Order: sequence, then C-alpha cells, then structure tokens
Amino acid sequence: MLRPYQERAIERFIEEGERAILVLPTGSGKTIIAIEIIKRRGYSALIVVPTIELLKQWKEKLKEYGIDAKLFYSGEKEIGKVTITTYKSVIKKEMRKLIDNVDIVVLDEAHNVVGNKTLIKLIKNKRVLGLTATPLSHLEEIAPVIRITTTDELIGKGYLADFEYRIVRIKPDIVVIKTLKKKRLNDFDFVKLTIRKDVLGAISRILSEAKGKTIIFTRTKAEAAILGYLLKIPPITSDVPKGIRMKIIDAFKRGELSKLITAKVLEEGIDIGDVENIILVSGIGSLREFVQRIGRALRPKPKAKIWEITYMKKKKLIERRFREEF
Repeated sequence: MLRPYQERAIERFIEEGERAILVLPTGSGKTIIAIEIIKRRGYSALIVVPTIELLKQWKEKLKEYGIDAKLFYSGEKEIGKVTITTYKSVIKKEMRKLIDNVDIVVLDEAHNVVGNKTLIKLIKNKRVLGLTATPLSHLEEIAPVIRITTTDELIGKGYLADFEYRIVRIKPDIVVIKTLKKKRLNDFDFVKLTIRKDVLGAISRILSEAKGKTIIFTRTKAEAAILGYLLKIPPITSDVPKGIRMKIIDAFKRGELSKLITAKVLEEGIDIGDVENIILVSGIGSLREFVQRIGRALRPKPKAKIWEITYMKKKKLIERRFREEF
C-alpha cells in the first residue's frame, strides 16, 4: 500500500500528461512510485540509472513486484518489456530504437541528465518520469518539475528519521590557512587537510561516541583510501573492483561491518540498509552532495546523527535549508 504522498505523486504525474521530474527526499520511496506507475498502466519501460550497482538493485526491486526486467549494459545485453540500462549505454544504437518503442522512460537520479543534450533530444516526445532528491536549477530542460513534499514534512509524519546536526570545528594553523586560500584545491591538498592529527582525532572521538552503523564521506577518492588505511575501515570508491564493492556493501547491510568510508559511490540511490551516523570530512561539497549524503541516514529510526568536520566557521543554515526545501 502506497503512502498518501506517493499516491499524490502518481496523480500529479498523470495530471502533467505523464511527463515530469518527481523531486522527493532520499528514502521516500521514489522507486516504488515508478514501479506502481509501470504496473498500473501496463507500460513497457526503459529505466535508466547512473551505475551498474543501481541497475542490479532496480532489477531485484522489480522482481519483488512480479516484473521480470532485462538488463542492457557492458556485461549483459538483453531487452524485454521492461529493460534497465545505464546513462552510459542508453545512447547506443540498440537503446535509441528501444526508446522509440517503449511506453515510458524512467530516469533514476535524473539530475544526471541535465546538460545531456543527446538524451534530452531522444526522449523529447516520450512519456518521461524522472526521479531525483536534488532539484537542480535546469531540471525543467528535461520535463516539468513536480515537488510533493519536503524532508521536514516527512520527518514530522514519521516517514523519515529526524536528525541531529553537529559541526566539529578544527582550529586551522598557518599551513591550513595557506592551503585553504588556494584558488583551487587538488586531491593532494585535500589529503593533507584530512590526515592531520587533529582531524583524525576528531573522527576517532566521533566513532567512539557513535552508536550503530556509520558512513564517513570524504571529498576525494584519495582521502577515502588513505583514511581507510589509517582507520582500518574499508573504503568504497570507484577504484575498488565492483565485485569487492558489492561484497563490502552486503556485509555492511548484514551488520558484519559497522563502518564504511566513501567519496561518491554511496551518494546516489544504492541501498545500503539502515545507517545511524554520517560523518562529513573536508566540507560538504556541493548542495547536491549534501542532500544525497544526509539522505543515507534518514530511514525511520528514533534519530540520526550527522557530524561535519570543518576548518571553517559555520552556522547551521544549510541544515535549515535542507529540512525546508528538500
């Protein structure tokens, strides 16, 4: 049974002529809305996702609803009534033909399509359902944008977990100040800022206090790899072979691991189960990254905890904006 806001989302999608980008918070069940539309309308569908991990996750979720989806990507090339592919594969010749023939195109993590003129042109006259937690300013290039509810509203109704946001400020010395004044920081700069004793000490103190599962987000893959080595926590980055990544994620979901470090791999959509704590190292990056990362911990529970370790003087304005706008 769908939640009221999910039913409202389907109604709005139909009102928009079945062509819209649906903006809903991470953890609110966007995938289920898409599957319900496909089932209720009996549509053939092409589902496009950013990663192979998400491709396989969608296949499993569709199977739960009695839909046998086929996969089309570098490791498998099958086409069915419902086909799942990646943004990398969707512009290939076979997929262009399929776009013409399916009833609906579903764009998961639809913010990835912004600026992709080729794909936007291919789906111009199709039914399109885009799914995203990140309302970027140019999403309307793809289709009209629908916003049903906010994180704060879903927290208030118990559909998402409330969270406590803590800023842990590290007092910068002259080396840090000089580094931060550079016009553009490279990977080595971020690593230098991250492996300092005061930062490592802050992470260790947070980990000793944190109860339950924890994900540490860094800005770069290099930071994730080095912190993983120093803290003896497995890193999840695109440099780790996919098979090993999935084994680590599965161990985390089963509770055999309680801590992970990552840069970007776990931001978008991948089901990692319940997470109680998020630690943000090297700042929050873009607002899109912030929204995706915080969302990892918002499955229903008494309260999640978010720590941001920073050298900057900050107020919690971004937390308020996240609650009210996303």
